[in-house]
Amino acid sequence: MRDGFPNSQSDFDSPQPRRESLRPRRRLSRRFAVLIAVLAIASAFALAMHLPQELVALAQNRDRIRELQEENNDLNKRLIERRERLKNLKENFNEQELEIRRSLHLYKPGDTVFIIPPKNGEPTPATRPAN
Repeated sequence: MRDGFPNSQSDFDSPQPRRESLRPRRRLSRRFAVLIAVLAIASAFALAMHLPQELVALAQNRDRIRELQEENNDLNKRLIERRERLKNLKENFNEQELEIRRSLHLYKPGDTVFIIPPKNGEPTPATRPAN
């Protein structure tokens, strides 16, 4: 386009793009497409080889989480029971006395004491009567 006129002589004189120059680009685009396809297949193969291991690890982690949740629930139940027992001991003097006597192996005069030997054959703890 010379001087704004579309059909000027210079437009006809300019060299036309050759079709030969497009062929290397086609070759490059084909090579690029083949390379992408090979990389995609290699990636899919690597993923397929690695995926079962990840699924096993995922299942193990889920099992471990379930076990820890159950253990946590059990510990919460024990904590609630102990808090209730502590509250009961604080409010009830008779419960306090029984717990102290049981833990320290103290007995009142006139109590009948039965000593049962442990099953594993260990000696029994020393007992002493209360004064």
